[in-house]
Amino acid sequence: MPNLLALSIFPAFLIASRANAVAEPVLVLIHNYANVDPNVLKRAEKSAAGVLSTAAVQVRWLDCPESAQAAHECQNSPDPSVLVLDLLPAGVTRRAAPHGSLGFAVPPEPGQFGSFAGVFCDRVERLSSHGYSEPVILGHAIAHEIGHLLLGPGGHSETGLMKPEWHRKELEQAVNGTLNFDAVERARIMQNLKARVLAHTSQLR
Repeated sequence: MPNLLALSIFPAFLIASRANAVAEPVLVLIHNYANVDPNVLKRAEKSAAGVLSTAAVQVRWLDCPESAQAAHECQNSPDPSVLVLDLLPAGVTRRAAPHGSLGFAVPPEPGQFGSFAGVFCDRVERLSSHGYSEPVILGHAIAHEIGHLLLGPGGHSETGLMKPEWHRKELEQAVNGTLNFDAVERARIMQNLKARVLAHTSQLR
């Protein structure tokens, strides 16, 4: 989780390789408790999807609830192929989240996969007030937290998207489209996604 000029996150799902991308995308259920403007949210989702695609992760976003179908899907408990992301308003904090962090990812139970993450939208807005695009920063914060979910424990790095603290360099990289996963993270995400696919398949039997 990154601090105000910093950030942290957990990653995403179903893929084999850039040459052999898995057809089925990761499903991310979004609860917009912060009432983020729908246009900003759509642009943020597009930004996050672009970042996640650098790890060959395809994403399907489902804003909950936006329709009868969405309401039904959003009531189901997450399985290994589903992630849940809460967009949180000012005043909402999480005890384990470092002060000033932009978001958090909930550690899974032993032997399970991480499924729940959140972003503090008022902190994203505060960063945006310094001249950075809100959809871009929100999108990268989302990608960072989804990145944590897909990478598993120990997902932080010394540089790049998964750096625990973002400063001007990282924010400018986000705006320029160069704040992404590195090669080691991409390989780890792909490995973990395969494990999620196998777990999901076994549940369906």
